[in-house]
Amino acid sequence: MKFHVLFHTLETEEPYPGPSSQKMGKKSRVKTQKSGTGATASVSPKETLNLTSELLQKCSSPAPGPGKEWEEYVQIRSLVEKIRKKQKGLSVTFDGKREDYFPDLMKWASENGASVEGFEMVNFKEEGFGLRATRDIKAEELFLWVPRKLLMTVESAKNSVLGPLYSQDRILQAMGNITLAFHLLCERADPNSFWQPYIQTLPSEYDTPLYFEEEEVRDLQCTQAIHDVFSQYKNTARQYAYFYKVIQTHPSYSSFPPPALLYQSWLFPLVGSIELCEIPTSLNISLKKNLSWKLLFSPQSPGGLHL
Repeated sequence: MKFHVLFHTLETEEPYPGPSSQKMGKKSRVKTQKSGTGATASVSPKETLNLTSELLQKCSSPAPGPGKEWEEYVQIRSLVEKIRKKQKGLSVTFDGKREDYFPDLMKWASENGASVEGFEMVNFKEEGFGLRATRDIKAEELFLWVPRKLLMTVESAKNSVLGPLYSQDRILQAMGNITLAFHLLCERADPNSFWQPYIQTLPSEYDTPLYFEEEEVRDLQCTQAIHDVFSQYKNTARQYAYFYKVIQTHPSYSSFPPPALLYQSWLFPLVGSIELCEIPTSLNISLKKNLSWKLLFSPQSPGGLHL
């Protein structure tokens, strides 16, 4: 039996490790692209800020009338593509494939108190990578646990470079998913982040409409999903434009790593972690028998996640 487990937790008792409190000893294989085919040699912050201001205004306008949704989508997408073009070549990438980093992830998890016995990481083809049991697991048996200090939560975000912004921005305070998205982006751009062994194993892109080409979205117009596609694209663009402007004018702006402010980077955590904690966001678990299972989290428990 295969399970897909998702969870979101904001509770903590122990201090959360952050970029300044815990560092991995191994040098991270992270690259910030600053040149290459199609890369922009010089990006004017003022030009990008003007474009994001225009994008925010467009995305904040009233909903279009019947039959006008596609026109609005094309206009929003045009602005987004202009922003992405100016930011091209500035994103953070990792050498190799996701699975190349699995040994580092398991080592990091083990060293920090997580369970790493009784299962293995495998590719479930269409379902993606996950965990497969390597032995029989009894009913009610605790076989997987992750300590709280490995979880990326709103609490750990507040203790990171996001702290000053979080304390002043009511939207961040009200939207845990956006806070976690920013938290992940900032940690992803920091080669010395405590969570790098986990972050390096995440997908670089997702097969969702936010990543579709314009023609692919056009093909969805005859489906019932098209209205949700338009809405998600517009909301994502509006959120990005809003927070880009907020951060650009915030006193702590210099502490934000530039790759965390890219539109392409913004899509990465939103697709994979809406309303979810990012460590781990999901587990595909293949068990040898049909067993009952439960997900446990308690502030009094010694671990953050129990299965």
